[in-house]
Amino acid sequence: MVFSFFRKDKQPDDGGKPVTVAKPVPKPAAADAKAQPAAPGPNGDEFGDFGPAGGIEVIESTTESTSAVEEAAIYYANNLVDQASATLLHAIHDPLESRDIQPWLMLFDLYQLSGMKQPFEDLALEFVVKFERSAPVWMDTQQAAEPKPAARTESGNYFAFTGPLSAASAAQFQQLQAVAGKSGSIRLDLSKVQGVDGAGSKLLLEALQGLARAGVRIQYSGAGVLTEKVREAVKAGGNDAARNHWLLLLELYQLQGKLAEFEDLAVEYAVTFEVSPPSWVEMPGAAPVEEGSLPPEQAGERAAAADSFPLKGVICGTCEQRMKALVQYAAARPEVRIDMSGVSRVEFVSVGMVLNTMIELNSGGKRVLIEGANEMVSALLGVMGVGQFATIVRKGR
Repeated sequence: MVFSFFRKDKQPDDGGKPVTVAKPVPKPAAADAKAQPAAPGPNGDEFGDFGPAGGIEVIESTTESTSAVEEAAIYYANNLVDQASATLLHAIHDPLESRDIQPWLMLFDLYQLSGMKQPFEDLALEFVVKFERSAPVWMDTQQAAEPKPAARTESGNYFAFTGPLSAASAAQFQQLQAVAGKSGSIRLDLSKVQGVDGAGSKLLLEALQGLARAGVRIQYSGAGVLTEKVREAVKAGGNDAARNHWLLLLELYQLQGKLAEFEDLAVEYAVTFEVSPPSWVEMPGAAPVEEGSLPPEQAGERAAAADSFPLKGVICGTCEQRMKALVQYAAARPEVRIDMSGVSRVEFVSVGMVLNTMIELNSGGKRVLIEGANEMVSALLGVMGVGQFATIVRKGR
């Protein structure tokens, strides 16, 4: 089903060109019927200190957004950052709209996403004076991207494979099962694996599949290093002895959520061994130990909320397969949680794809929650009607 998500007063230009919207025009006080900003929650900070985070604010997107919020969201969706920031600046300095906190929070996120530190800090000073509360804090993305070494946890669920993996490594796999069985979770370090032969690939494949079947939550590090080693083994040949390398590589792609790589390799596997291609199986309990692109608070939330479907980067036309994977993930779940904390932007021409996916899930009786989206993305989803079919959840202001 294709759902028309454009409002009558915001039709797209012919040929799929970015939408051009007018600058906001201040409205007379008598005609200004905007919804009041949400009341502050109890004290406490979340990522960027975007306001008190003691409670959860559920936004159903049933009320009209201000024109500035709508226009800025659409500008940013079309990657027009200067126009979006100018629209928001106009709104926060307009006497009729300056007490509405949403344009302020959107502008903070826009500056953060665009790496504009000085304007961010200047805005923070204005925010403190205006609202008499703490302002968002700049997140140094370079520092956040520095990988943190895996460390043993207090619960003792850390486990690292060492040396080459082979049939002689059976004792290590027995130890892995013992560690995972104690807490129902495992912090798996794969960075120390020096190599893997056919027998070792089979043992690791069976171990990962066994952990998934048992519902063990896997936090991993070093998966990329091991993936490269296994990929080299796959290139060495396509005989039956090498099949375990192929299957392990497919499993590693699933562990890391790499759907595109999995599908490409699955086709090669089917052609090489003349069998049906393996099917993608979502591993919702798996997450990397270091979430370099996220602040520590959100990384901790993602690890705690293992049963959610993550979306990352820019959602664009090439994300169709990811949307299909979301539908597959939701098939056996009455409630579907979508983690959008790693999404920087949703392209305007792709909002329809997101909306149609939400409609499909909603019509199938699913309760859909979208969590962690930044203010620019949240505003766009609200403007385009996604909130009618999914609940947009974010930290209280």
